[in-house]
Amino acid sequence: MGPCSRRPTRCRTSPWSRWLRALKARICRRWRPGTATPRRAVESGRIGEVKLLNARKSYKFSGSRSGWIATRAGYGGTLPWIGIHALDFIDSVLPVPFTSLSAMHGNLAHPEDPECEDVCTINLRLESGTLGFRTTRRSSGASPQPEAPDPRT
Repeated sequence: MGPCSRRPTRCRTSPWSRWLRALKARICRRWRPGTATPRRAVESGRIGEVKLLNARKSYKFSGSRSGWIATRAGYGGTLPWIGIHALDFIDSVLPVPFTSLSAMHGNLAHPEDPECEDVCTINLRLESGTLGFRTTRRSSGASPQPEAPDPRT
């Protein structure tokens, strides 16, 4: 097994891996059709060996979010707040341990809120050699990406 296994008892690396494990229990997007469909396609072998996996998410930066999301103290950052969903998607579709990860973030569209991250990216390599990446953006004018409908509603 790699350094960060899907099984919590085998995860033996850095604090971020313990943090990721703890949050997985609270994430329910993996059961939505938009995530379950690609997972089933991989499990059944319909799409062959996965070499590259992309996950992305965006949110509109306005309205009720614009106050609390503009400060580091109120928000915490784009990577942990939005990025966790993309990491969970990658782990759900292709349950192979991550072997390396790098991340960057920045404020490209909201200079009036210097503590705000409005773009970020994570690049990762899985034990299988597959490369994964995720991108996030929060812009003042763009509509959020469409979400798969929640089957519970």
